[in-house]
Amino acid sequence: MTVHVNRRDDAACRDAGHGPGPRLQVTPNLFSIPFPLVGLAGAWLTGQWIVGDLDQDKLHPGYFLPTVAGGLVCALCAAQVHLRGVGEASFGIGILCWLLLGSILLNRLFLRLTLPSALLPTLAIELAPPAVAGLAYFALDGRAGSPVAYILGGYAVLMALVQFRFLPNYARLSFTPGIWAFAFSYAAAVSFGLEWIDQEKPPGATVYASVAIAAITLLIGAIAVHTVISLVRGELLPGPHLRRADRDVPGDGQQRNGQWR
Repeated sequence: MTVHVNRRDDAACRDAGHGPGPRLQVTPNLFSIPFPLVGLAGAWLTGQWIVGDLDQDKLHPGYFLPTVAGGLVCALCAAQVHLRGVGEASFGIGILCWLLLGSILLNRLFLRLTLPSALLPTLAIELAPPAVAGLAYFALDGRAGSPVAYILGGYAVLMALVQFRFLPNYARLSFTPGIWAFAFSYAAAVSFGLEWIDQEKPPGATVYASVAIAAITLLIGAIAVHTVISLVRGELLPGPHLRRADRDVPGDGQQRNGQWR
């Protein structure tokens, strides 16, 4: 692991009147630790899902996190430290796992019972894969006007619009730690949009970027404040009796006792 400060860049910035440094530089050795850990965790969980007895009704978009989000975030980080081969391999892992897991998860969401209320926030994670994939693609020297960028951007827009259909369901949720699923997913989508704005530079780009940054900052800030308040009040983690009751409460459109509620 090697982290050092570039003193010459700092001095140059001061001489040019651009403000003080120094600028932190991270060598690829720093990345050698998290990448294998993410790979091992993803491989172990994938193997466990294969040999374990999974209940399809218990699947949710959070299953994207170990291999899809892990692979794509590693690709993004590898590109930043110029490990192109590692980045492309990680990108491939993330994309392929997204396609494979995505088909299974959408099959579950389409054809099985609605997710219980405790897991409804994970529907926001459906927006994350195309956004994080787009960020990783741009980091690996992708262009905003390329076919791959348009494919990822188009699907990200579709999933963003799908989120509007979930708003009535989200509005009925009580605050739980699962609400943080919105922070990661929506922040990734905003970051992807900002990359498009930066590369395409449409008229009003500064306004669009400012509105997007303000909106995601307010959202994450509100979640953080609510988390602290709930923690202080002792309401952040429900007791066992509440967790059991929550599992028994069907979501919107879920079947219970032979009837649709």
